[in-house]
Amino acid sequence: MLGFFLAAIPAVQGPAELGSTLGAKVRELSSEKEISVGVRVETLDGKIIFDNEGEKAFVLASNTKILTTAAALLELGSDFRWHTRLRLDGATLRVVGEGDPSLRKLPESHPGDAFLDAAARALDKKGVSSLEAIILDSRGIASPPRHPLWPEEQWQESYCAPVAALVVEGGCLEVISGGGRAWIGPSLDPPIPVDFRHTGKGKPLSAWWGSKGLVVRGDLHARDSLRLAVRDPVDIFGRWLKAGLKRRGIPCERVVLAGADDGQENGELILSHPSAWKLADAVALANLESDNFTAELLLLALGRMGGGPGTAEAGIARTERILEPLGLLPARVRQTDGSGLARSDSRPVNKAAPADLCAVLRGMAEHEEGRCFFRSLPVGGVQGRLAQRFKDPLFQPQRVHAKTGWIRGASSLSGYLLAGDSEILVFSIVVNYVRDGTSRTHNKRFQAFQEFVLGAVLASRG
Repeated sequence: MLGFFLAAIPAVQGPAELGSTLGAKVRELSSEKEISVGVRVETLDGKIIFDNEGEKAFVLASNTKILTTAAALLELGSDFRWHTRLRLDGATLRVVGEGDPSLRKLPESHPGDAFLDAAARALDKKGVSSLEAIILDSRGIASPPRHPLWPEEQWQESYCAPVAALVVEGGCLEVISGGGRAWIGPSLDPPIPVDFRHTGKGKPLSAWWGSKGLVVRGDLHARDSLRLAVRDPVDIFGRWLKAGLKRRGIPCERVVLAGADDGQENGELILSHPSAWKLADAVALANLESDNFTAELLLLALGRMGGGPGTAEAGIARTERILEPLGLLPARVRQTDGSGLARSDSRPVNKAAPADLCAVLRGMAEHEEGRCFFRSLPVGGVQGRLAQRFKDPLFQPQRVHAKTGWIRGASSLSGYLLAGDSEILVFSIVVNYVRDGTSRTHNKRFQAFQEFVLGAVLASRG
């Protein structure tokens, strides 16, 4: 389908022909039943190149992350880091979290192990060889682990991973098979009960949460792995911390949650462990890989800036205040979470106009944090969610830098278009629709439409 769309782009010579070409294509798509289309293309000084319903609010899907990540960079700065603090009171260790998203195993490093090593060293320095209790203080984030408007039937999927002030491995567990067995990472104490069963050669690995723990099925002789979201991230963090300290020679009798009236400053501060990631790293993950977990923690970090516990509501209010000077109209925006995963058929959820996104994109281009923001967006035909798109020579070299978005009923693409050696355009293309189960409302069709729009714009700029 994409090749057909690109082949259909005429040799557009100027603004009038561009308007005619795109206007016809937009009318063709938006005239269909239950499909609405918003398109805005602008220069960096705000001149409109093309517009269709650009002032109308649409469901953004993961283009919501543009609002979250831009606001986080403007307010916190690209060098911001989360901290996890340890306080010691006799044989009781209090762990106070801020929502560090980096405590996980990475291909090139293991920030989680680095935190455990630092904790063990700090305790050893104080002569502590065992602990009576670990108190988990996760009150720095007051929002529920999952937004109530996230799809409940998908809660076990890794893209629905829960957030908390104390969370490890991105809110997920890893199930790994090989050699006739399977195991869970990271190590936990007490371990999660697991029902493993080899179901035949060539059977794909699958796992789900059952009533008594994890259920794992598949070819356990084949090397494979998958990630599964957890229900209670703070509970998993406590099990992980207890197991990690025990491996380092510091056993603990029990792990408990901080009470509502506990003081966060109780005990001597023995460690303030910085996140392995700067905010720039978290923004890059949120945008390049459309990581919902990280986007939510960015929003909650904004929510903590008022001095109280982080909530989605506080983060959204601050996001609107930060982005309004760039041209975003809060009265038109209905942000609901940090990632764009929330959805509702009964009220506006994660909505904004293409003009709002273009205003933010233009504003970021003029700000000192704009370089970091620009680098966080996937490059067409090269990386992230756009690695397999925009491969046609028309879009090279690296002319499209944009954030993708898709949930049931919404397909979006917004970002920067390098139209020439010295011309940068901003754009936002959003399609809202009612899915009917046919190719007419398949996301590939809307992706092809996005590429047609940007191809026509490039052709018009020579």
